[in-house]
Amino acid sequence: MMSTERLKLVLLAALLVVWGVSIPAQAAVTYSFECITTNDPSGYSAHVGETSLFVDVSKPFEDSEQTLFTFRNELGFDSPYDSYFIKGAYFYDGALLGIESLIEPDSTVDFTEGASEPVSSEDLPGARKLVAGFEVVGDADNDLEAANGVQPGEWLGVLFNLRVGQTFDDVISGLNDGTILIGIHVGGFGNGDYNDSFVNRPEPIPAPGAILLGGIGVALVAWLRRRRTF
Repeated sequence: MMSTERLKLVLLAALLVVWGVSIPAQAAVTYSFECITTNDPSGYSAHVGETSLFVDVSKPFEDSEQTLFTFRNELGFDSPYDSYFIKGAYFYDGALLGIESLIEPDSTVDFTEGASEPVSSEDLPGARKLVAGFEVVGDADNDLEAANGVQPGEWLGVLFNLRVGQTFDDVISGLNDGTILIGIHVGGFGNGDYNDSFVNRPEPIPAPGAILLGGIGVALVAWLRRRRTF
């Protein structure tokens, strides 16, 4: 018999597939990122990251007490910085309680939960407290880390539980007023010479939510199949 947790995820996957062809694009609220470090003296790493890294925030069920965050790396031009990748993401304060699951589209993206905190709270407005974080699975020479990160054209989903009494609207309000912050650590800038940290901007931007959510639903089904042997 299928466990309650697995049944819940199967239903989530099915709904996301259906929504991918039926919901309007504005169903996902999208945020870009602002660089908070200056490791690349030219400033070009910050520019590339700020114009090609995004997180889409969506509600998996109408009555859900969960929120889905989808990180995207969308470099749109040839550049010596095209080897960069998201290596860690960190959630701060607000309505968020804890990660329910990571949704990895395939074997080229591999993260683990319970990570350390490279995005220093000293760099964040109000010195936000870390709620949860995850990092790329890597090795000492950084080659595997780069291969498993969210590289250009790839994405990673994070399904988050909310605190009791909190809603999806509370999450969006928190992202808009700064009571919730998302930090990301990005490596591989300048052919691997630089790492920089970013936090989400509070102003949402338009997002291609329908196509994105449909793809996540298909990927989640595949992810569930991989877990059937556990």
